[in-house]
Amino acid sequence: MRLDNKLKIAAFDTAMKSLLKNKNKYPDRTARNILESGAAVFHRNMNDDEKKNAFLHIKEKLPERDEDILAFIRDLFGSN
Repeated sequence: MRLDNKLKIAAFDTAMKSLLKNKNKYPDRTARNILESGAAVFHRNMNDDEKKNAFLHIKEKLPERDEDILAFIRDLFGSN
C-alpha cells in the first residue's frame, strides 16, 4: 500500500473516531455522516439502494466496539 493511501486511511480513522463519539446519542446522524464521509474520501459512487443498505448496516454496527466499526467501514469502502 502506498504511503499516501496509508495517510488517507489514518486521517479517515481519526475523523471516524470523532464521529463515533455521538453514536449512542445520534445513531442516524452518525451513520449518515460516516456513509457520506467514506464515499467522498474513497471516491465510492453508490446508487440509492446501495446507500440505503450501507446506511442500515452501519447503523446496525454502531453498538459494537469502535475498532470493529472502523474495520467494517474500511471493508465497506474497500480501503484495506
